Amino acid sequence: KDAMKSILPFFLFFVSSSLSVGGKGPNPKLSESVDSIVTDAINGMYSYGLDSDGGIKGMDNGLTWKTGCFYSANVDANDWRGNFVGVDPRLSDALNRVRKHWPNNFIGNDWDDDPEWWSIMSIRYYETYGDAEYLQLAKNVWEYIANWTIPATGKCGQGGVIESHSAYYLASIATTLNIVNSAKLYYHTREKKHLDAALLSKGFIERYTLKGGCVIDGVAYDHDCGLVGPCYTYNSGIYIMGLVALAQSTGDDSYYTSALSFTKGIMNKKEWYDKDGVLYRKETDCHDGSTFNGQLVRGIAYLYDYKPEDKSVEQWLTRQYKAVITKDRNGNLYGPYWNGPLLNQTSCTQQSVMDVITASYVLDKYSDRFVPKTFKISNKPSGILSYDSVSKSIIISSNQKYSTWELIPAPNSHFYIQLKGQNQFLSADQKSLSLSAKNGNSNQIWKIIPTGDGAFYKISNKANSFVLDSRCKSSNNPVVPSPNQSNDCQKWKLEAK
Repeated sequence: KDAMKSILPFFLFFVSSSLSVGGKGPNPKLSESVDSIVTDAINGMYSYGLDSDGGIKGMDNGLTWKTGCFYSANVDANDWRGNFVGVDPRLSDALNRVRKHWPNNFIGNDWDDDPEWWSIMSIRYYETYGDAEYLQLAKNVWEYIANWTIPATGKCGQGGVIESHSAYYLASIATTLNIVNSAKLYYHTREKKHLDAALLSKGFIERYTLKGGCVIDGVAYDHDCGLVGPCYTYNSGIYIMGLVALAQSTGDDSYYTSALSFTKGIMNKKEWYDKDGVLYRKETDCHDGSTFNGQLVRGIAYLYDYKPEDKSVEQWLTRQYKAVITKDRNGNLYGPYWNGPLLNQTSCTQQSVMDVITASYVLDKYSDRFVPKTFKISNKPSGILSYDSVSKSIIISSNQKYSTWELIPAPNSHFYIQLKGQNQFLSADQKSLSLSAKNGNSNQIWKIIPTGDGAFYKISNKANSFVLDSRCKSSNNPVVPSPNQSNDCQKWKLEAK
């Protein structure tokens, strides 16, 4: 099997009032927005067509881990775009085909990392659209992988995951993917077995394969437990993603600190870059290695989304993105070399850049050039979320006067909710809602959580996890923060204005 896996980098090119570059061909015009660049790249990928099993035409033979990586990038783009409009119909069609091929899990061969890539896609799909079936698919994969993970009492490499059942190879990529999936499942289920698995696999990486500032490919379980292979970029990228997932799921920022320190070393690993500091690989076809660099970019993009604070990380991501969109693009199609020359474009080379392209949303939304999106927020059974300037309260209303809200990104995929034109932000305590000047406190920070009920969402406060609740009251009644429950009074639709 071809070495290992990853996807790609990104670089932001700031012009005028937004992160933009643009145009068609290798010399783009300085007019194209991030949104149009990402949308064009996704359109370019789908232009190759779908196989009956949901695979992308021209990409290997049948469904592979790389197909799962593209669909993950598509989900990330829909999430990070922040439009709250539901599933891309093409993605829905593709995954319906995949589900018919693999109804209960994504296990198509004896390579354990393959279903793990699809499992990450499933969890991100659940996080973006709220479809609980996809969370269950990830749980099914996790139970399967648990049977191929070395237990704490096992021979060399406790917590390592056997990638190939025939070779008994403890692969860093299968193990780092287990960190990500287990930590994310712990976040959503709070089942201790998931956290235990994430920490055991993290321990394997740090005891055995984390050497010289990068993650070596693996351990030969059936040959004296010796280290095998070089440092591939995707092993390190998914390790970073795993540390970020642990920080998110436990609230322990020491995992983020470790991830940032490791990332700074990776960004200076000169043998991985060309003279301009752009990631480089030799593959021009569907070799697995063509996808490795993208997975490093993906991990570092997740790190930056969690805490968009480190300038060197921003600059590194920007460098990769700028190279891809200015040196490796012909219309909406991309070639194999991020920094040029522009050569033949295929579905495989397109997939290899998708994580670089979609991560531009992360860079854009935390820049000082970001233009907030404006929404009307409607309750499912009642009226519109509004501000009553007389009572100075947040109410349900049919009156449109103070009912337009701007969503301003906050770290870790949260938002501030600002009343448009008023410089006042939605704030919560245990009993009531109010507007106040921005202060950065967690009671002003909100997460938009999909319910799985079409385009309806819960709006959850970071400070206490209470959600906006209309109590299904009629117009001019207060909206209150309440504990999360399964009822329509807490469901909201965000419609762009």
